[in-house]
Amino acid sequence: MVTDVVRAIPERHKATLGLVTATSLFGMYGVFARYLGNDFDAFTQFFSRNLLVAFILAIVVALFQYRPWRVLQKKDAPWIFGWALSRSAAAAMFFFSVLALPIGMTVMLYYAGSLVSAYLLGALIFGEKVTLRKMIAVALSIVGLVVIGYGDLTVTNGTSILLAAGAGLIGSLWNIFSKKFSGEYPASQLAMIDAVLSALFMLPLMLFFGSTAPAISLSLPWLIILAYALSQFLTVRLIVFGFRNLEAQTASLIMPVELFFASLYGFILFGEVLTVPTIVGGALIAFASVATTLPVPLPRRTNVGLPLYQRAYAFVRAAKPRAGEEKPPIIQEKEWKKAHPEETNK
Repeated sequence: MVTDVVRAIPERHKATLGLVTATSLFGMYGVFARYLGNDFDAFTQFFSRNLLVAFILAIVVALFQYRPWRVLQKKDAPWIFGWALSRSAAAAMFFFSVLALPIGMTVMLYYAGSLVSAYLLGALIFGEKVTLRKMIAVALSIVGLVVIGYGDLTVTNGTSILLAAGAGLIGSLWNIFSKKFSGEYPASQLAMIDAVLSALFMLPLMLFFGSTAPAISLSLPWLIILAYALSQFLTVRLIVFGFRNLEAQTASLIMPVELFFASLYGFILFGEVLTVPTIVGGALIAFASVATTLPVPLPRRTNVGLPLYQRAYAFVRAAKPRAGEEKPPIIQEKEWKKAHPEETNK
């Protein structure tokens, strides 16, 4: 019964729900980082949790895998390599920018850069159209980000600002590149590739900065890293699924919802004040996300029994129908009579 209900839900709506769930998990990353304190720096956190994700995946695949992994195709290799590299690069850039900028401003710049990148790449790589509704949604999202981070807009560190925005630009590649190959391989295989390559890309930075980690044990820091890894295990699968079933531009508009969840968790767990700007900004971002994923309601194709205002709307819509869309029956009849006056006058 439940399975039938789930199957009846359109893939577009499942993808939207999956991305919103992913943002709620992303919002926990700051909580994990704060609880880890000085036990792990940004590099060892990233490296350790990706190794744990690979270990968890190995167990899951060994016990439950039902779809065999595929040999990587040569044409997909550059996209997969860029996909994994972009996440490591974005994480490093974000870490350096957040050392010099307030967290609110850093996250705001990150997602502003991410939205711009997503729209450009969506149009250039996938030929997605930039519609008026999408442009309005982008504007609302950016306004929401500015409203949330307004209190931190006093820092003028140009290099850090560029790093934060650049992290968003590069981070969006991780979301978008998966569309090029995610339909070809099982989600577990992609998650394993992402975890292993991300850990390998971060290893040189760990060695360069002399990063250290506490000895492996059943201590609280390692349990938090484990929870961190489980969260990443789920978010990677949800992100891949969401971007596979939505346009890159539309899916990217959902991601800034993370900022609202992060603020909410700070309020619940650390007593941080959930200010009016945070609520208003979060509402704007949420509205923009929903506005791009819900279909625009149109009148039924038949005009029988419709109110006059809907018949008038159908007439206006028929003047310039969408690609592949039939004109409403009332308009078809009107045009037929005009083209066949001899039949009409009988």
